[in-house]
Amino acid sequence: MFQLPVRAKSVDPANLGTADCSLICHCDDGSDYAVKDAKSGAHVAHSEWFCKHLGDRVGIASPECRWVEVNGEVAFGSRWESAHDPNDWWLKAKDGRIEKDRVCPTLSRIFAFDLFVNNEDRHLKNYIVRRQNKGWSILAFDYSKAWVATGWPLITAPMLMTVKSRRVFQFFDSFIGGVLNKEEFIFVLNQIRDVPKTYIEQILESQHNTWLIKSSSDAIMQYWQGGDFHTRLDKIEEGLNLGYYV
Repeated sequence: MFQLPVRAKSVDPANLGTADCSLICHCDDGSDYAVKDAKSGAHVAHSEWFCKHLGDRVGIASPECRWVEVNGEVAFGSRWESAHDPNDWWLKAKDGRIEKDRVCPTLSRIFAFDLFVNNEDRHLKNYIVRRQNKGWSILAFDYSKAWVATGWPLITAPMLMTVKSRRVFQFFDSFIGGVLNKEEFIFVLNQIRDVPKTYIEQILESQHNTWLIKSSSDAIMQYWQGGDFHTRLDKIEEGLNLGYYV
């Protein structure tokens, strides 16, 4: 899991219309990274790192990430991935130009994961949708308003229906039609249930030591060791069974 840092060779303002990503850096590995540094807010780098690696474990595809050395700081960097259809992919999913059976299962996985990590800001523009060998795929990115970046302990599940991430998923389900795939939703919840605390330790130990103080790391480990995350998963699944999300 641990990666050596890459170093910024050139730095540009992000100009992405978001307050959380401040820089785009071209780094010495030859790739560009969307960078979130201390200016992005407390715990943002940790939340990005944690959610990326937990997502990897439970079946959520996302861009690769690295520590990025820039302006005397070690920041979080998400490798730049271009979408083929960033602006209107949901229109194409509705009329069949993008296959529903390719994208809907992934949207349900991402939604279940967002509910667990309390990602409040999953909006239309933070999915990467692109053509691959046999159809279309979706990558999830941006957890700057998730996990501990939204406060600790996490708010009680299920997520309120007024939160942006829920409203966007409900839009998909009503506009595209039949997006919610209960099997994939439950798959992700069960995968999270099976994540051992040793893996959580690895995530915490692999991040840069400036991203989270020890007492916060200890609180996260206590959350996993005490099984409180199981209660959260139960509440999320209960919401699914009650038809709460669509």
